[in-house]
Amino acid sequence: MKKKSKKRRSYKKGARFEREVKRKLESIGLIVFRLARSKPFDLIGFDLERGKIYLIECKIRGNPSGIQLYQQSKIVSKLRPKFNIEYIIITKRNLENFIGIFRKHFIDH
Repeated sequence: MKKKSKKRRSYKKGARFEREVKRKLESIGLIVFRLARSKPFDLIGFDLERGKIYLIECKIRGNPSGIQLYQQSKIVSKLRPKFNIEYIIITKRNLENFIGIFRKHFIDH
């Protein structure tokens, strides 16, 4: 039996985390889609009640690379004048905190 490559295992871990984030965001009322090949973001979430769009980068550990941040910030800066957009990075460490803050500010009020 062939050993799975490290890159493939990393992809599976990342995809599993993206699906977890997607489920949690949907549980608080967002409409969320995973983007093919995570380009240019991992997830896009829509808050129809508030007319807000979330461009989401999911990281199991660490932060996006400098190049990735630069490319994503260019996209966000082009879209922000026309749309109510937030760019967020969700990590394993801040996922529950983000969900709690979102609930407190938007759902419970």
